[in-house]
Amino acid sequence: MTPRWLVVAAALALSSIACQRAKAPPKTWQGAIQVVEDATGTKAAPLALLEGRIPGVMQFEVDDGLSIVERDRMRLLDYGAYLFLAEHGFKRKKDTLALAKTTDKFKVVQLVGTDAVNYGHDNAEVITWLRQLDRDEPFVLTGAGFDYIEGYFKKDVRDPRALARRIYAFCPDFVDQGLGLSEKGTPEDIIVRHFSGSRTFFFWWD
Repeated sequence: MTPRWLVVAAALALSSIACQRAKAPPKTWQGAIQVVEDATGTKAAPLALLEGRIPGVMQFEVDDGLSIVERDRMRLLDYGAYLFLAEHGFKRKKDTLALAKTTDKFKVVQLVGTDAVNYGHDNAEVITWLRQLDRDEPFVLTGAGFDYIEGYFKKDVRDPRALARRIYAFCPDFVDQGLGLSEKGTPEDIIVRHFSGSRTFFFWWD
């Protein structure tokens, strides 16, 4: 028969091991990377877009990246990191999930270098436009790549028609290569209808 003290000691040892495994990683950059690796079951690698590797940003190849962003974005802000989608796989390949060493969504856009060169807007102009948009219609950034931004407004749009004019003037592809492919009407009316039932946006410059 096993002595009682030995049973108790073994139970305490197992409990200690379980606690160590369940302990959250330290709230550091490396801890943030570990959180995403543990949550996705994938290893981190430096993010690489058109211009090559992006300093201070790691990537993870995953399925359904936006759902992971929605699930884990907020808690990673406590680690000083911003989780976002850097590239859609569109079901043909895996999504590229990215983690940036910042909590500033505009810094994320700067790091990935989002621009609208087809319409004469560089990265700085895109960021300025987004800051002005956020001032009037605060939004959450969920994705950013070399030619697109996506997210959602925190509240119902206050002035959909003014917003529609603003968006179409700076990002006509939101309609011309997006909503307008399946909807009829003027660009302004299409955008107004969209924001009457949704807060989401996908701005891209094809």
